[in-house]
Amino acid sequence: MPTPPSTGRQPASASPPRLSALVVCEGCGRDSPHLRIVQMQWAWSALVVTRHGQATLLVCPPCAGRRLGSASAKTALLGWWGVPFGWFFTPDALVGNLLAAPRPLEANVSMLLHQAAAYAQRGQIFRAQQARLEAAHHARGTAALERQLQEFESVVPTDPRIQRLPDPWRLTSRNALPRIAAALLGLLVLVCAALLVFT
Repeated sequence: MPTPPSTGRQPASASPPRLSALVVCEGCGRDSPHLRIVQMQWAWSALVVTRHGQATLLVCPPCAGRRLGSASAKTALLGWWGVPFGWFFTPDALVGNLLAAPRPLEANVSMLLHQAAAYAQRGQIFRAQQARLEAAHHARGTAALERQLQEFESVVPTDPRIQRLPDPWRLTSRNALPRIAAALLGLLVLVCAALLVFT
């Protein structure tokens, strides 16, 4: 059967590949290569009753400072006043919110690698490298996560010219000031409570 004559038209091009969605902060709605999944902890007490809990947040460093600092301030004022559990859960919440550790670690690494790929698709190579470096920082020392990072090399290869920026989550960063202030408030309330009880 003879082939039909060519019309000279090019076949319709395939639609452009779909971009992966950027992950955004729950607080401000902005994307960042420094997002982190953290557990915000809280506690309050009234004599023999103590309530405590935690909530998972996906936040950037400035929003983490505000949200965790607020939870810690409320815990610092209301957590100590239960016997005996207020004296256990309150410092645990204050220290946890102060450190703002990435938990769970696996979810943080996966989220940051997704973010790196999404930035790379948009040609934002510097931000892609920062997200990948942040993931590498979290994965350090965990064999399974380091393997996941090696497999990701084909998506966003390591660029030795790009170094990790100073950690915006460190306690010496201004983003940590609300968390530090709330922890100091907790210490002050503890001293006052101890004076009331033991004097």
